[in-house]
Amino acid sequence: MPTPTELPLLQTMLADAAAAPELYRPTRFWQPCSDLIVAELETRGPASFRRHPSALRFFVPVFRRASPIQRQLASALGFVGEHPWQRRARVIAEREFAIVAAADKPGRPQLAAFSESEVGRPDEQFVFEGRRFSCSALRYLRMLALLKKTVDTHAVRNVLEIGGGFGTLGEILLSGDPDAFYVNVDIPPLSFVSSYYLRQVFGADAIATYDHTRELEVIDLDQLRGQGFRGAVLCAWQLPKLRGSFELFVNSVSFQEMEPRVVENYSALVQALVSDYVVLRNSVKGKTVASAADEIGVVEPVVRDDYLRFFELFERVAADGTIFGDTSTKGFVSEVTVWKKR
Repeated sequence: MPTPTELPLLQTMLADAAAAPELYRPTRFWQPCSDLIVAELETRGPASFRRHPSALRFFVPVFRRASPIQRQLASALGFVGEHPWQRRARVIAEREFAIVAAADKPGRPQLAAFSESEVGRPDEQFVFEGRRFSCSALRYLRMLALLKKTVDTHAVRNVLEIGGGFGTLGEILLSGDPDAFYVNVDIPPLSFVSSYYLRQVFGADAIATYDHTRELEVIDLDQLRGQGFRGAVLCAWQLPKLRGSFELFVNSVSFQEMEPRVVENYSALVQALVSDYVVLRNSVKGKTVASAADEIGVVEPVVRDDYLRFFELFERVAADGTIFGDTSTKGFVSEVTVWKKR
């Protein structure tokens, strides 16, 4: 059950979100998702959030998710150790780990020693060379491997992300580099979840959360560093208050879940803050359009050409949808792209 000190922050975020400008509130895709996530956080608490059904559906990716019937069948048949769907998932995870190991090179961001925490009680996690990895971790590691393969990242210290899920990118960056600083900007309840996760991993004093920054008119990167923080989680409507210079901006999957005008607004704010690189992972054709009032989907998809238009101050220098991204047998392409400031 939730403890008295955990969920008031979530309630404050949600109340402030309701009063925020429309561009920073959940869009058509995310509003029903958010409601489900909040309901489970309130009833189950955050300690096991990586096992919540809503999390596994919306923001904790897994390679192979078993249905309750499959789990019951495996138990009835007396499977010991890995179940069949876990063995299939391990094959995929091994391939992705091999890609990262082959493509990585020395220097920032440091990837070679990363091992994911067990905070949130992950439902799916694999061990390779004595280190733990989830689908989320391997997805980000592949993105960063392509970035390092394409451009010189030795000067990347400050990293900005929008829509960072439960905080995987922050964990990777801060685990490997004591001088790194990570800022995640997201809507609640995801901003609450990533705050919880990163504070559990690195300590409450390491991550500035909404209770630290809510009253600030200006959120200054150098001031946060000076106060001893290693990272910060902001709510979406705080992004216009952010000041500082970031060498890298990252977005993985979440832009495709927004409407074009929302992504265009975010891209304008991001380009004013980012000095060097952008790395994106999103669907080439965009998310499915909701055809019914109760269907989860977007009103208008954000497609590849939109990113080319929105990030006009950056030049795309690499794109991949097969090795560092993903292409399904049905033709769905989740493309990783690397951009350099013009």
